[in-house]
Amino acid sequence: MLNQGQLSTDAVMGTSLSNTNEGNDARFIVTAIEVTIVKAISSVSDNLGQNGANRVPGADVEYTLTVTVTGLGEATNLIVSDELPAELLLKEGEHGIIKVSKSGGAEEDMTAEDDASKDDAKYNEGNNTISVDLGTITAGDPASTIRFTTVIQ
Repeated sequence: MLNQGQLSTDAVMGTSLSNTNEGNDARFIVTAIEVTIVKAISSVSDNLGQNGANRVPGADVEYTLTVTVTGLGEATNLIVSDELPAELLLKEGEHGIIKVSKSGGAEEDMTAEDDASKDDAKYNEGNNTISVDLGTITAGDPASTIRFTTVIQ
């Protein structure tokens, strides 16, 4: 067995137990995936007028997380968590909106309290963390996005 590879992918090497090929050579296809997450500020609105892009207490800051899966195979049970700094809170707290576009699909509010099929996104006020269950994403699928608005305290 080789050393454990990147992203906890193990490579197992050895010979085949069958004698179907002369040199007892064996070929193994080793697959690995890589999940990349890029966090960016989409917009800032300070509600003070004059273009309103000042980062002051009370200002809204919208973030977008872009999740890309590359390599071979799929990322299963993919959960993205983002702990917000103490000076930021999700706008409207537990009732805030987290919008998700899975694999390039239409953006949806995934925090709908009255629809159990749309509860894949959660905000935990106790540890100020957003978590989104993206499910299974196949490598090479279009990027998924997670968008939410915070308020500077």
